[in-house]
Amino acid sequence: MPQYFGERHQKEIRQYAEIIAMTDDVYTIANYLEISEIIIRQVKEHIFIKEHELDIP
Repeated sequence: MPQYFGERHQKEIRQYAEIIAMTDDVYTIANYLEISEIIIRQVKEHIFIKEHELDIP
């Protein structure tokens, strides 16, 4: 874990990593919101994977 996040952000970093690792969330969110899985997947990739990537082990 990068030093610059400090102790107080460990919970947020863990949650962020858990969201990235989820494999069934796109399907679940798309069905719940009645939105295309393609759109939900693109949003997830933009927010959590490509544009806002963190150096999390």
